[in-house]
Amino acid sequence: MADVRPGLPAHGREDVRVVLGDLSLDGALGPRPDHRFVARSGDTTVYVVTDPEWLGRHLRRGPGRVVAAAGTRGDPSVTVDGVVPAEGAVWDAEGSLVSSRRTPS
Repeated sequence: MADVRPGLPAHGREDVRVVLGDLSLDGALGPRPDHRFVARSGDTTVYVVTDPEWLGRHLRRGPGRVVAAAGTRGDPSVTVDGVVPAEGAVWDAEGSLVSSRRTPS
């Protein structure tokens, strides 16, 4: 059975953005004020973007700061420098932070 929320207000714009995905969207977008739940059917969830500028207004500008790091090899500041290694980059490259802790299997 589909779950549908009626009553999306007309706003006169034709650039409405719709996000389609699986049920994991509920956890990622459900609490965000810039997305509104529209419908769900089976494993598919639909959200409409209500405020496309919201995320840009709420991003922290400038570099972050690492307060503490333990059990790592490399420079912890790379986790907040805003640089994302390219797809296929070597896993232990200079721009990566590697955890030296082993997780129990």
